[in-house]
Amino acid sequence: DLRFNDIVDLPPGTFHGLHHLDTILLNDNKIRHLKPNTFIGLSNLTILYLYKNRLVSIAPGAFAHLPNLKQLYLHENRLTEIKPATFSNLPKLERLFLQNNRLHRIPADAFENVGPMTRLRLDSNALVCDCDLLWLVERLRETPSETAAVCQGPAEMEGKSITSMSADDFHC
Repeated sequence: DLRFNDIVDLPPGTFHGLHHLDTILLNDNKIRHLKPNTFIGLSNLTILYLYKNRLVSIAPGAFAHLPNLKQLYLHENRLTEIKPATFSNLPKLERLFLQNNRLHRIPADAFENVGPMTRLRLDSNALVCDCDLLWLVERLRETPSETAAVCQGPAEMEGKSITSMSADDFHC
């Protein structure tokens, strides 16, 4: 339990050798950036709490080497973008919380080889629901999940729930 410790940095390999850990609580710290291989060596990690930090960036590969990760909590941070491959190769990921950030766009290739994501929270972000986000609507149709996300733009999409939309709404 590493909550409330004013942690500002997690150098790559910080947790190397701690293979038996299944849960890490890093919420309520001051972490701003996650670098590639930050969590290397945590092959049995299933739950990772990183909410209520000051995260502004997550490098692709930050969550690499977490084959058993099922729950990832990143809500209430300062994320403005998700880069391609950020959440790739998390085959067991079921729950991803990204609500209450500052996200506008989420690229499809951020989620390559990702588990079923039965719960995805994107609410309280400023999502732009244009053709670049159509992939998410299609994924939700193929793999139903409990998802919360509302469009903030463009104007004709404002206030619409992503879960109630279809490809026809996008005019791509």
